[in-house]
Amino acid sequence: MCIENNQPEIFEALHDFLSETDMNLSQGIKHQIVQHLNELKTAFAKYFPKCGKEDHWIMFPFSEIYFKSAVLSAREKEKLIELKTDSSLQAAFLEKKSLITFWANVKDEYPELSYKAFNVLLPFTSSVLVERAFSSYTFIKNKYRNRLSVSSDLQVYLSSVEPDFKKLSASKQAQGSH
Repeated sequence: MCIENNQPEIFEALHDFLSETDMNLSQGIKHQIVQHLNELKTAFAKYFPKCGKEDHWIMFPFSEIYFKSAVLSAREKEKLIELKTDSSLQAAFLEKKSLITFWANVKDEYPELSYKAFNVLLPFTSSVLVERAFSSYTFIKNKYRNRLSVSSDLQVYLSSVEPDFKKLSASKQAQGSH
């Protein structure tokens, strides 16, 4: 690795700091950096696993080569054969914008195959949402906003829809005094 060989140029900020201060990294710091990078590599492998031959049918559903190596139940293989022989789906696949779009379009007709395809094509969306929710929850439950119920606040934080504050405030009725 470049860090172990005293070549930190790939880490621009670190390289600039070391150059400006005329310092070198100690063995302990080098070891920590290498260990951290190895842990990142392991984490990336978990989130982005290599696609094995058994999953190539997802990218090439009309190819006979990958049909044989597909790890599917007998029923799923029958459905894949049905899908392969559908010329209109083959034409749609050739015109597709993305694999996800294709598998989303066949979801109603081939739900088992579509589900398996989504699990391979979108492997980490649920864990990303969980991490995002936890991060939002810890922000909401800080010492300044320690409320018992955070569900409504959490919904706002996790939503991808941007609220129209002008419309919301315009629709709010003023409360008269008693």
